Amino acid sequence: VAAALEELRLQADVAAASLRAAAAFLAPVTSGGTSGSALPPPPPPPPSAAAAPGAPGGFAITYHRALKGQDGAITSLALLSGDRIACGTEDSKIAIWALEGEGGRFLGTLLGHAKDVNAVVALEGGRLASGSDDRTVKVWQLSEEGGGICIDTLADFQGGVKALATVRLSSEGEEDGKELLVTGDNQKRVRLWDIPASSCLATFAEDAKDPTKEGHRGQILCLAAAGPGCIASGSNDKTVRLWDVGARRCRAVLEGHEGAICCLLAFGELEAGGAGAPPPPCPRTQR
Repeated sequence: VAAALEELRLQADVAAASLRAAAAFLAPVTSGGTSGSALPPPPPPPPSAAAAPGAPGGFAITYHRALKGQDGAITSLALLSGDRIACGTEDSKIAIWALEGEGGRFLGTLLGHAKDVNAVVALEGGRLASGSDDRTVKVWQLSEEGGGICIDTLADFQGGVKALATVRLSSEGEEDGKELLVTGDNQKRVRLWDIPASSCLATFAEDAKDPTKEGHRGQILCLAAAGPGCIASGSNDKTVRLWDVGARRCRAVLEGHEGAICCLLAFGELEAGGAGAPPPPCPRTQR
């Protein structure tokens, strides 16, 4: 016991000496002195719009504002017209916010889904589409005040809808200029929809009976438009696939990721081959 107490006393003496040394080192800083041992002042933050070498696009990215008040975790976002934003949440709701002031302004909540809202996407004509684990996609007509009513429900799903996007076909496509909805679900399918007709135009999925039809081998977690008539899809099968919507075929498979692909952002645009393009084998590209 005596030996243990002596060891504790020695450790306390060492700690006290360390604290005294630290205090002596920091004294010039806290007192405003200019001793050589003083710590240098922190650099000033770059202005929000000033060029910052090394930053994306040559600009600094700074904190702007926070929208607070959601009851559930935010699962998806969509920028709407009129400086508004739609937020899908895990509590089956869709919140609409106005991007104004320091903290934004809450406009309203869209109710109708029975489970998590996994994806939201803005549609033309002041509409919004939302995909949920309740195996439906709902189309909402939004009001300028922030509310909205459900005007259509796509229910032809065997699993939860995980991702949404919109696409327009190139001039060579059969639905030229028409906005189409793309859905990704946990049944490994990417599907193309005619929104006004509430009909599925095509399904991009692997078919064991047809080796020419390739598709993901895991649930679809994200989608992104990659140009007129082109869609990129990410999956928990660790691949990204590029789809030619007009030709109804896979253009490429991007492989080499070590985990599931949970989000996508396309830069630039790919050119779709059109409905009459020949269907060459889907090339695979390693990371």
